[in-house]
Amino acid sequence: MNKCLAISAMVSAALAVTTTSAKPAVAAPHLVRGPDGVSVEIVALYGSGCPPGTVGASVQDGSGRLSLYYEGPLAETGGSSKPPDRRKSCTAVLKLNVPKGFTYAISSSANSGYAFLEEGAMATLKVGYSFQNAPSSEITQTLNGPFNDEWWITDHPSPDSITWKPCDEDWNLNFTSDLRAHQGTSDPSKVSYVSMENMNNFPHHLYDLAWKTCP
Repeated sequence: MNKCLAISAMVSAALAVTTTSAKPAVAAPHLVRGPDGVSVEIVALYGSGCPPGTVGASVQDGSGRLSLYYEGPLAETGGSSKPPDRRKSCTAVLKLNVPKGFTYAISSSANSGYAFLEEGAMATLKVGYSFQNAPSSEITQTLNGPFNDEWWITDHPSPDSITWKPCDEDWNLNFTSDLRAHQGTSDPSKVSYVSMENMNNFPHHLYDLAWKTCP
């Protein structure tokens, strides 16, 4: 997968949906353009849904967007799958290296993956993000079979409800996902699955960043 492909207009448009709430840390900040020289590193990966080497991250030029990439594990049921295969969860801990004098918040997000569900099967998925010492923003979605398409979860909170990293704290970011496949009344010989990876070549987990200067 090419990690440097441009973000499509469809993905940018998906960021316009509003669905969450988060405890505000700073109200009415004075927003500025993101600084140059921002980088991101993966500190740790936890869970059956993200073995080592299956998650990547990058920051778009101009520091306006953080992108995550998931490859590999999916939650599946039916066929030869085993009970542990029905749920895949992941916590990816990231550190943004930011030039001194700036801080940031996640101002919106768009997550997408793929699911194939036989008639009678169902999948539940939950995605979330938070600073390590702050409340988490989480969204849950249910998919019902028959389903054979991309799924989308978008989040665009109001500007006064986003959580800012304190200027004097070195907090990491936690990104969580939880995928579950349920056989339901579907044919047990047929496989149904849900994945954090989609079928397109553009980044599929996107987080817009807002910036402000520190005192």
